[in-house]
Amino acid sequence: MACSDAHENNVMGIMVSLHRHLAQRSLDEPERRFFSTSLRYLSTSSGRQVQVESWMVTSYDVEFGPQIGVGGL
Repeated sequence: MACSDAHENNVMGIMVSLHRHLAQRSLDEPERRFFSTSLRYLSTSSGRQVQVESWMVTSYDVEFGPQIGVGGL
């Protein structure tokens, strides 16, 4: 994967995550303005619009933490 491909994938992931936050969460007005402005900037600078599907999950939507109950056979 080329560096520009990785950058484009990261930008699209961030845009999906921002869009999901704006659509599903109750945000204070300063947060809503920040996320809206960020999404608008990324859309303009990348020249792309994001189409969010209900099944999409990005690494920005996942909280990483210690594993619980790791086992094996």
